[in-house]
Amino acid sequence: MLILKFPAAKEGDAPISQSVYFPNIGQYLDIESLKLSLSANNYNQLLSAGTVGAIWALDIVDAVAHLQVLCPGLGRDLSFNSYLDIPIQKANQIVSVYKDQFLPWYWPQLRPLLEEAKILTPQPKAPAKDPQTDLSDLDQYNDKQPEAAAPIAQL
Repeated sequence: MLILKFPAAKEGDAPISQSVYFPNIGQYLDIESLKLSLSANNYNQLLSAGTVGAIWALDIVDAVAHLQVLCPGLGRDLSFNSYLDIPIQKANQIVSVYKDQFLPWYWPQLRPLLEEAKILTPQPKAPAKDPQTDLSDLDQYNDKQPEAAAPIAQL
């Protein structure tokens, strides 16, 4: 379980806390379906567009899809009937909570499941460094060019 902390809905109100649990199968399918619905079935086109607006739209779609399914009462707590009613000016608050609080908790739990399903390639484990033999930290010095010798003054 994770407790998300959102800014207050109105000036002077207390910040909003919302409990989130890792999704079950039905919720996971709802999240993925909602991403397509919110993007008018253009999620892949937005991904390939790569424009600033498309990237921001995808951030909003991802945040809203996850939070709407996993925190269904949050819109009401934020004084809106639906996530889609939230003014675009508040989108960055929602996306920030999603990226800064939710994803660091969610992704480490989801990634191993996707690796096990052979959807993602497992990340190789970095071998432990042996300080006696590992000189990779010295690579930063390899790019430096020797300084040219000062010209010898002519007599």
